[in-house]
Amino acid sequence: MTYVYSFEVAAIFISLAVWVSLFQQKIISTKTVRFFSLLNSLVLWSGLLDLISIVLLFYPQNHPAWLHYLVNVCYQISFHCVPITFYYCMFFFTEKNSPISIKAHFLEGLPFLVTFIFDVTNPFTHLVFYFDANHNYQQGPLIIIGYISALFYIIHSLVRVIKFKSHFTFDNIIVVVFFTLASTISALVHFLFPSLMIMDFVVAISVLLSFLSLDNPQDYLDKEMNIYNRSAFITLFPDLLKKEKNLRLLGIKIEEMKYLNDTIGVHNRITLMKSLSALLQQVCNKKSIFRISRSKLTILLSQDDEEMQTQIKKICDIFLSPIKYGNLEISLSIYLDLVKCPEDATTVEEAIDLIENSFTATISAEKILVEKANKSILEQRKREHKILLIIEQALNNNEFQVVYQPIYSLHKKDYTAAEALLRLHSKELGEIGPAEFIPLAEKNGLVLKIGQFVFKKVCQFVSENHLWDMGIQCIHINLSVIQCMQERLHEQLFHIMDTYHLDYRYITLEVTENTANASHQVLKNNMNIMLKRDIKFSLDDFGIGFSNSSSLIDYPFNSIKLDKSLIWEAIKNEKAKIILKQTISMIKELNMQVIAEGVENKEQVDLATELGCDFIQGFFYSYPLSESDLLTFMM
Repeated sequence: MTYVYSFEVAAIFISLAVWVSLFQQKIISTKTVRFFSLLNSLVLWSGLLDLISIVLLFYPQNHPAWLHYLVNVCYQISFHCVPITFYYCMFFFTEKNSPISIKAHFLEGLPFLVTFIFDVTNPFTHLVFYFDANHNYQQGPLIIIGYISALFYIIHSLVRVIKFKSHFTFDNIIVVVFFTLASTISALVHFLFPSLMIMDFVVAISVLLSFLSLDNPQDYLDKEMNIYNRSAFITLFPDLLKKEKNLRLLGIKIEEMKYLNDTIGVHNRITLMKSLSALLQQVCNKKSIFRISRSKLTILLSQDDEEMQTQIKKICDIFLSPIKYGNLEISLSIYLDLVKCPEDATTVEEAIDLIENSFTATISAEKILVEKANKSILEQRKREHKILLIIEQALNNNEFQVVYQPIYSLHKKDYTAAEALLRLHSKELGEIGPAEFIPLAEKNGLVLKIGQFVFKKVCQFVSENHLWDMGIQCIHINLSVIQCMQERLHEQLFHIMDTYHLDYRYITLEVTENTANASHQVLKNNMNIMLKRDIKFSLDDFGIGFSNSSSLIDYPFNSIKLDKSLIWEAIKNEKAKIILKQTISMIKELNMQVIAEGVENKEQVDLATELGCDFIQGFFYSYPLSESDLLTFMM
């Protein structure tokens, strides 16, 4: 029989080319990549063994029968390992989402196990192949078993990819489909024409395509520091946790990162980061350093306590001296935290939470201190998750409560307005304040539903109970940042008020200065449209942080609500009182009304009155009231 072995030679060269590329690109070592590397090795080994078997058959009488059998049995085993390895590449790509039992693994491995037994025992049974009296290769009656086994794993791989197609890229799916079709056709050709050695070539091409469709190694690198990035840490962490009994992570937060661009420029910052990276790599293996975010790093430390302490000391020494970059140098202050896994964190999400949020100690030339990670951050994350579930349940079951805090008019000596406030109660967590659940709702896309709920509830209550007949001229309703970013906010609010036949003048919308700045032009457009319909606007929490007069100039507010801290501080501090007096005078000269918030005692009431406030809101006059209690209060 004349063998066409040129395809086998080509398969060997393709496999070698893939190996060279793997070595040069240093693709991150994951289970999928390791199985892929094994697959490529099997194709290479299978091709070499097949080529050796052909060489032996050129002069069959010159070689003993046992050598022919040994080479061909090794070839059969290595070749039959290829389909099952390809399947497990696909399996581990989706393992996180679909773990299976040991029994299921055994059943899936049964076809290969049967084929393996036939291959190993073949020199005695001659069921798969044999050599005749002249040492010529002949197919045995059960040669078909190997092809059936291969077809089982190839089709199984395709089914898995289709089942979990959302976890694969389009390129991945194309490769698996190509491998399935090409392998099936080539197996049939090889079975019918054994001399045409095309199987390894087809598999080598499929492996090459798989290699090209793997994640780009550059996706796992931080280009600025030339170390692994956050994606690499997320990918590697599960394997590291299984491999290492005591995984130690040193979190590093560089305090000055947020100022570097403005102080030394982008180019110098990049040069500085490269210098820092080089220094860290002198202490730690490059593959153990990860950049989690712009200002935060984490380093895998040794499991040996003494060696770990030495590593930490060397890392601290790097930062205790100025970092040189080019002809310049700069001192960086850092925070350090030690995270132990699985003691502190059992998932990559928990580990990253601790690395990013639990810094409690800093190092300086006088003192080096590494604090154990504060695990309370994980408890906070669990609480946040519970609150999100409670929010969703409250929205679905109409369990939010709207309460109203009356606002007292110093001119009319009566209650002329009220602020609608949202309350959330849980049997498990008790009362959950808006300061806690509103930011969570904003981050998770639930705040728009909450805003609509509150607005509908208020409009319905005001309309059905004719609050204007009780002296309530308007209800203040808070708008969130996300609401203010909606270009068609005015349409949504008009529609709700029209549904309840509510006159627009009975609503005053409150926004904070941060909210206004985050939605500048969109909010101004909405305000101008709604002001024409007599909806009023109030600037809430004025005086917190870096409040300035720009908001008073840029936006057409009708009233300004002074944060309680201004009144409270003015009681104790004469300078604060002077500033508050001038602030109120400025607001009133701009033809805006002043509302004092958080007033709790007679002394604060007298001060607000003395300084010229128009309205007062606080516990001194009333706590927030339910709908029924407000109606009773106003009678």
